[in-house]
Amino acid sequence: MKKIIVGLSVLTTLHAINYDELVELALKNNTQLEIFQTQQEQLLLEGKISTRMANPELEVGIADFSYRRVFEKHDFGRSIGLSQSLLLPSVKRDRNRFSQSQVDRHKASYQVKKQTFVYTLAMKYLEYKEAIKLEALQEEALMISENIRLIAQKRYTLGTGLKSEFLQAKIEHKRLQNSKNSLALKAKQILNELQALAKVEALTSLESEHTFRAMTEGALHPLLSVSKEQEKLAKAKERMVSHNIESVSFFSELETEPSEDIFRVGVSIALPMFNQKSEEKQLAKIEQANAKLLFKSQEKSLKIEIEQLKNERAMLEGLLVDHEGLRVEQNELLETYKRGYGIAKINLLEVQMTKQSLIDNEESIIKIKMAIERNIVKMNYLKGVRYE
Repeated sequence: MKKIIVGLSVLTTLHAINYDELVELALKNNTQLEIFQTQQEQLLLEGKISTRMANPELEVGIADFSYRRVFEKHDFGRSIGLSQSLLLPSVKRDRNRFSQSQVDRHKASYQVKKQTFVYTLAMKYLEYKEAIKLEALQEEALMISENIRLIAQKRYTLGTGLKSEFLQAKIEHKRLQNSKNSLALKAKQILNELQALAKVEALTSLESEHTFRAMTEGALHPLLSVSKEQEKLAKAKERMVSHNIESVSFFSELETEPSEDIFRVGVSIALPMFNQKSEEKQLAKIEQANAKLLFKSQEKSLKIEIEQLKNERAMLEGLLVDHEGLRVEQNELLETYKRGYGIAKINLLEVQMTKQSLIDNEESIIKIKMAIERNIVKMNYLKGVRYE
């Protein structure tokens, strides 16, 4: 995998990378995602810390059993004791479950960050794709304008056309050239934004032919997954804090006295008389209830937004059919007007208006197609379709 990534990095300086390569590089270069993912290991380690066995405690002592302490022989006693605290098996089990729930929630949160990043990248890519297509359209408009300018020049040279019309054709051609340069600048600026977002070095060119397709199946939206995992975490926390007694301490002790030896064994248990964790239990229940409410609210909002996107896409597709239906007639009309202008039957203004109407319609088609693709990208994101 590392060799493939390195290869892709080298290729970015040699040829235009495609969208999938861009996403792969962007995910590799996203330090925040990498850091967030490594935090899963931190949570696992913290879980192990909460359930690991405590160190045993050793107690050593000495006692003086003499009545007289000066100029007399002293009788000493000695003691040694060992104690070990152990978590109850049920407590350890519930702490492990809580720790795993924390990891699962973190994984869901990671997916939110990852899929939101890819969604943002896709939307920025569509901006770039639209700018490139509009620039290409402007190039076509320049070619038409150049053809009209040559006709106007020929008519002016032959004395069948006005100088003002020839100058108008030249001005229109220069206007379109300036417009094309502005669109090229905009495309370059968006490419720079993509480069900064993906943190890709030397991104000089990017293919703009990727088409997003609607996916029929997907998992839960990442935000819903987080809410569901938060509810599971709250349940695990409620079970974990339900234990009034969490550990017991076993001890053994040996005492040696002048007249006898004593061996003791026993167990120490904290009695839940004053602290029964009632507040912790209430907090866990509140967190669980809030997680359920949040899930239902987010689920409802997503359903509404998905339905709105479906209706919007249907309208956009209808508009696309209407605009594409004009294309053939407008092209035919423009060619007719150009022939008519060439033989002085049509004036330049009519030709320019027809040409502009054709270009405006083509621009509308591009923008509608891009709007449909944005709709698809957002729909896939809301449906929980993941980029793996």
